Amino acid sequence: MIIKILKNPITLFVSIILGIFVGIFFKESSKSLSIISDIYVNFLQMCILPIVACIIAINFSKISKGKSKKIIKKWIILVFVSFLVAALISILSSIFLKKFLEPSPDTKLAFSEIDGDKTVNSKFTELKFYSNNEIDETDNFSLYTFLINTIPNNIFSALSNGDVVGAICFFSILGIMLSKVKTKVSSNLLEIFDVIYNSLNKFVTIILNFSPISIFCVLAVQFSDPNKVTLIKSLIKLIIVMHLIFFTMIVISFIIIQKKINLTIKEHLSAISHTFFISIATRSCMASIPTAIEDAKKKLKLDETISNFTLPIGITMFQSGGIISAILATTYTCMIYDVPLGFNVIFGTILGSILYAFSFIGAPSIVAASMLSGVLGPLGLPSDIISAAWVSVLSISDPFLTFQCIYTNIAIAASLSSKAKTT
Repeated sequence: MIIKILKNPITLFVSIILGIFVGIFFKESSKSLSIISDIYVNFLQMCILPIVACIIAINFSKISKGKSKKIIKKWIILVFVSFLVAALISILSSIFLKKFLEPSPDTKLAFSEIDGDKTVNSKFTELKFYSNNEIDETDNFSLYTFLINTIPNNIFSALSNGDVVGAICFFSILGIMLSKVKTKVSSNLLEIFDVIYNSLNKFVTIILNFSPISIFCVLAVQFSDPNKVTLIKSLIKLIIVMHLIFFTMIVISFIIIQKKINLTIKEHLSAISHTFFISIATRSCMASIPTAIEDAKKKLKLDETISNFTLPIGITMFQSGGIISAILATTYTCMIYDVPLGFNVIFGTILGSILYAFSFIGAPSIVAASMLSGVLGPLGLPSDIISAAWVSVLSISDPFLTFQCIYTNIAIAASLSSKAKTT
């Protein structure tokens, strides 16, 4: 009964309102709640990296084993086209809506005071690259250092330090190579990865049941700090822009699917409604996979083989919403610290956001926000403060981010389907 109440979307909404209320009006008491949110986040962070590592190894081994190589190649191309479209829309939105998004002087001051630095300027671009490799502190960001540091020089060190990007790189290669080594041992290893993934995923599912409590504590702590309240208020414009980008991606996906199916617009909307409500309610791409596959095959009449293969992997691994989130967080941080959006920064932001989208796999908003360091760090930008503020952004944006990721992957499956089945 208690779990059922906690899973209810209304409970989450109430926890957000109560968290903000308690933080504003009970500032001193709110600070003691940080221990609950810290324990919760530590439990999640303990599991997320092994889950990401295992599912990437498993899914990349499936991709390379596929018989329909032409379809797989076309699928991968379409996935990265969707990534680039999401990145391009996000970058252009940040550039053309800069005046609308521009943080106020109070916001910049709040960032600098929380960060412990009273002066805010572009010197942040000269910070050391956040990795295990030593780079001179005076070195500015370069594409060379960014690319080099995505490859871990020690996988065990990368795992122990929570280097998500390094883990993605290593386990992607491992998954592909395991599919090439056709032995019983390699199959057994993939089965072990599968068992680890399912076991930890069950544990995370249990932990996520208590997310309303954690969100309440996180927001109460955040809103008890006047500086952070200023930051969150300033992020409202970002949330609006983020949802406009989600809507744009959903409209593009709708048009692509509509051209491939033999349904009216009303029938199309009805066919996808179940997936929409499940994704909005659960705020989880993984939890929405069965419904998405069912709607794609039986209601939208997409190719069954393509839907069965591409949707589980695509929805799990290829989440363009993560790119939108990371780019907006990065460009806004650049605005905070007066870092110009030059070619290197834009290229590094796009590349980092794509890698972030992979690390976004299955991560709830609290953990996903902490992973922004993988994008901001290589650019020499501080991540602690924007990550803390980004929890609130993702808490609000998660429902539509989830649906956008799922619907984009259904559009990709539709593009791969030669023709929808007629009734």
